[in-house]
Amino acid sequence: MVGIRLAWVPAKSMSRILPGGSLALFMKKRAYVRGDILLVRHPEHGKIVRRLHVVGRKGRYSLEPLGQSEQRLRLGPIEPEWVRGAMVCRIL
Repeated sequence: MVGIRLAWVPAKSMSRILPGGSLALFMKKRAYVRGDILLVRHPEHGKIVRRLHVVGRKGRYSLEPLGQSEQRLRLGPIEPEWVRGAMVCRIL
């Protein structure tokens, strides 16, 4: 099953969209669009599940911050190779 991942969504990760502790299925796509919920493996912050906010130049992405505390993380632009997939369904 190349390109398909099952991921646990951390407690407060996407609480507005996915309840904490949810399991979701993510699948690789050729192109991601604004509004997709992405699974990202960030080199500094580890696994992140966030809504795609902006598709920028050179294929880089900007994720929607959850609040002021996360804005301090300064995730920066998300490189395409860090994206593991877009959510296709919630399992739990």
